[in-house]
Amino acid sequence: MKRIDIIFIILMFLLTSVSNAQKPRFVKSRNYEGMVFINYGPYAFEYVGREGLKHQYVPTDNEIASAEKKIEKSIMKLVSDYKRQNIYFEDRCDIPNNLFKYKRHYLGYWAKEEKIISIFLFNEGDNRGWKRKGIYIVEDGGCSYIYLKYSITNDKIFSFYIN
Repeated sequence: MKRIDIIFIILMFLLTSVSNAQKPRFVKSRNYEGMVFINYGPYAFEYVGREGLKHQYVPTDNEIASAEKKIEKSIMKLVSDYKRQNIYFEDRCDIPNNLFKYKRHYLGYWAKEEKIISIFLFNEGDNRGWKRKGIYIVEDGGCSYIYLKYSITNDKIFSFYIN
């Protein structure tokens, strides 16, 4: 009888450990808060590609802090360049001054020899379910949603997009 109880307890522990390992991790600082996705599945293919799906990794809090620091320093230039390249874009949200209001989703992956974090920023007011499992995608235009990639290896932002 004791042996069955011990086996049952061990099995329950293993099951709960595995299920918790797949849940997104919440990160928060004075300037940002978001969810780090541990296993983001095939629905992220459009954003990370085949290599990204094969070589997922979990960004550390320090890597996320580095990415956020780079975003904060670069956001005015990124938005300015985006406006110049997209003549119909109207920045009615004043993104640089409201960056702290945007919530984040982080996906980490390896591409060749480069560590990359895909970052989705979105306005919480428009997206109340942002802490749920899965990436929150907005397809309505405006400036409710920002997507970018940050190379940890090269400390560089690329693929900047506003929707």
